[in-house]
Amino acid sequence: MFGIRDARGRLLGFGGRTLDGSDPKYLNSSTSPIFDKGASLFGIYEAREAIRQTKQVLVVEGYMDCVGLSMAGIGQTVATMGTACTEHHLERMVALAPEVIFAFDGDAAGLKAAWRSLQTCLPFASDERSFRFLLLSGNKDPDEVVLEEGAKGFNERIAAALPLSAFLVSHLAAQNHDLRSAEDRALFSKQAMELITRLPP
Repeated sequence: MFGIRDARGRLLGFGGRTLDGSDPKYLNSSTSPIFDKGASLFGIYEAREAIRQTKQVLVVEGYMDCVGLSMAGIGQTVATMGTACTEHHLERMVALAPEVIFAFDGDAAGLKAAWRSLQTCLPFASDERSFRFLLLSGNKDPDEVVLEEGAKGFNERIAAALPLSAFLVSHLAAQNHDLRSAEDRALFSKQAMELITRLPP
């Protein structure tokens, strides 16, 4: 059982994770006037000093990923508690640091979550803000990777995370057969322009 606190340390609710494989795997406090999972970030209070020092927020999906990375010394980590990253989440993160890095499992679900996060980031993009994406290979969660590689190895992965523009281009290219035909390239251009129009003027 984990306490979920806001950036000022005030307790908002609780999150639980089963250890015996039973369902539901995760269970949060019910939504209330003080707790909204779509606006709350697990670990934000504990991460504040590390965020200030590194000038970045590392975003993961689950409690255990956040706890594991923090225990390994990557203290700027917060978690969206299994829900998609929302505009409310981003408003809180960009108020704390100029760089936000998303770290997801490299499987299909992780790629889908990363792509949804990219689309949520577009209206927040500016010259003063950086959004990057780290997709982990080997079907492993961030807490498993940091156990194997330690903070040094994981920090090297963070340093190599793709900028928003590079992730956008690579993902759309992969969705369009790596641009092998004129039709693929035309669809790529159409999809890219639709996303670009969501950037702030």
